[in-house]
Amino acid sequence: MMNGMDQLAVISQHIDTARSALDSLHQRKEAANQQLLQLRNQMTDAYRNLARFRMDELAADRVVTHLDETDRAVSKLLDRRAQAMQALDPAIEQSASHLTSLSTEREQTIQKRDALIKQIDDHAADIKTQLSGQESYQTQEELVVETAAKAERADQKATQAEADQTEKGQSYRKDPLFMYLWQRRYMTPEYKGHGLTRTLDGWVAKLINYADARSNYYMLTELPLRLREHADRQKGIADQAEQDLRRVEADALDNEEMRRLKAALEETLKALETIEQHIEEEEGRHASLLEQRSQYSSGADDISRQAIELQLSEIKDDSLANLYMEAKMTPKPDDDVIVSRIRDLQKEEKKIEDEIAALQSQERQQQKSYKELEDLRRQYRRRGFDSGFSYFPSGFDMAALLAMLMSGRSSGRDVWGRIDRDQQFRRPRTPRGFGGGMFPGRSGGGMGGGGFRTGGTF
Repeated sequence: MMNGMDQLAVISQHIDTARSALDSLHQRKEAANQQLLQLRNQMTDAYRNLARFRMDELAADRVVTHLDETDRAVSKLLDRRAQAMQALDPAIEQSASHLTSLSTEREQTIQKRDALIKQIDDHAADIKTQLSGQESYQTQEELVVETAAKAERADQKATQAEADQTEKGQSYRKDPLFMYLWQRRYMTPEYKGHGLTRTLDGWVAKLINYADARSNYYMLTELPLRLREHADRQKGIADQAEQDLRRVEADALDNEEMRRLKAALEETLKALETIEQHIEEEEGRHASLLEQRSQYSSGADDISRQAIELQLSEIKDDSLANLYMEAKMTPKPDDDVIVSRIRDLQKEEKKIEDEIAALQSQERQQQKSYKELEDLRRQYRRRGFDSGFSYFPSGFDMAALLAMLMSGRSSGRDVWGRIDRDQQFRRPRTPRGFGGGMFPGRSGGGMGGGGFRTGGTF
């Protein structure tokens, strides 16, 4: 059985693995882009040679000069891109290092919080033991149990009467003659019938034996109301008895040691909240840096797009295309060598473009998995599942779940649903509700449930 902190380490390991995979894909894409750049430079050189061979000297010089100008413009753009990427890589490393430091600080703060919670629980449990030895406290505890049992029995009776009223009263409500007389308040002081109407109503009443039916239906409708009023009174008595007991417990808990522990816990929780805020801010910054890097390695940034468009526009220029087609149709062997070279470069260009497209597809899937892992870890932290009091059953396999997520065989929502279902908190020594409810039910983070409250609950 692994506790919540160990499981968080498993999640973080998978995030590190996903980040390494993204780094590897980035390097492979960047290498492929460099290959593509060099190949297109070679294609430009081939067109230069073809221009010199096919055109007269003046025309060839103009084409070559234009290609040289384009090369210089592309080179300047690529220098700007390289500078931007050189600044980006250390920023990513610095961000990752900062996240590691913040995570370490958070883990230390979690351990401090858990230690304080245990001290509070132990102190409260000792006070509970002391109170249990007092006769007045034992009497009040017995009164709480007794009144709670009475309230429960009264509620059960009222609930049963309400169910009977619904079920057994149905036949009365479906009888139009009975309901006609009932709604006119027949046989009550509120009845307003006169003359012929009174005579006819009396005839109908005898016909359906209304007197007995009215008595039975009255009991069906009136009894649930009386029983519910009684149940509410019993519940009020039980609630008051419990409040009196909790007041005694709260007074016993209001001592110097408990106040010191509460203050220390409040301070630790505030520090934890601040650290978590810093972590989430840095995670957002890190994700933004990775996205920028992905844009550069995909050639989707403004600088790369300008360089690519400029380079391709020259290679695919009409004059060069015509020059290429004319050379293909001539029988000169020197032409054929250059044309063959350009054709080979075009095939290689297509191959590298396909490789880059495949890498981009892998990267998108990897980025999706990485983001889902980050979101999952953030939710895990927010719910306090990384507490030392949090644990998972022995059959729970976090690594297998995350592997399914990273492979695309399961969604982040499905994985989180499984984590949320299997996670549990160890119950504290202090009974539930002691002193007003020190350890409330699960709602995110803490011992025996979430949101370990520290104000007015000890």
